[in-house]
Amino acid sequence: DIMNNPFLVGERIYFRPLDVNDLERLIKWINDPEITVFLTMGRFPVNSIREKEWLENLYRSQDEVVMGM
Repeated sequence: DIMNNPFLVGERIYFRPLDVNDLERLIKWINDPEITVFLTMGRFPVNSIREKEWLENLYRSQDEVVMGM
């Protein structure tokens, strides 16, 4: 269950670390031009393999924290 690791919980937000259960949502967002228009990354479609790779590499660094809601 993705709701087992809260970082910040409020009336309208549940902020937590991203995990593999978020892949479907992340793929939808990263391939949506309205969401990515201001990102500095490339504008090529991302498939589930690339997005899972990105997600797995997030937690290799001790200096970065990536959260979702």
